[in-house]
Amino acid sequence: MVQARYRYAFDGRSHEGTRVGIHRTGSDNIGTWQRDWHERLADAQASGRPVTAWVDPHEPGRSMLDRGVRWSMVALHIPFALIFPVVSGFATRAFWRLLRLPAQELARASPLRPSTGRRRKLEGRALWQFAGAWCVVSWPMAALVWLEPAPWMPRTIVSLFALLGLWLLAKAWQGASLPARA
Repeated sequence: MVQARYRYAFDGRSHEGTRVGIHRTGSDNIGTWQRDWHERLADAQASGRPVTAWVDPHEPGRSMLDRGVRWSMVALHIPFALIFPVVSGFATRAFWRLLRLPAQELARASPLRPSTGRRRKLEGRALWQFAGAWCVVSWPMAALVWLEPAPWMPRTIVSLFALLGLWLLAKAWQGASLPARA
């Protein structure tokens, strides 16, 4: 984990900072950012060279050394940002439906005994949802591996998962374009 304690002057006043990057996480092994900044700061300290600190002009006590976006961290967080609200939405809809519909109507409209047309529609919707969820997780992970230097084996495996997502989307699209069975 890269750690720093640095002093800087702003508007004639001395300040001290510890923040290195935008993300406030501790140690991680996402890419080489931690190692790169550790080496950069160790070199600067050993040679006595100054390092640029970015200061919030409205709050000079706030500063950081790297104001760049770590796209690999963004890619890591995308599945969580997309999947959890979707799951919560489905759970809320199911809960609301259970509260609003009488038990007899639920038994009559049960997806356990759907008609053929309704079953086909439910299967198609389930395939679209599964394919979408698969892609929401696998594509950012593929981007995460491809954005940073990585050995060929992880790149190959993650790329296969992303390609499987494309295949699932193609199957869902193909199923949606087929005529209804009688």
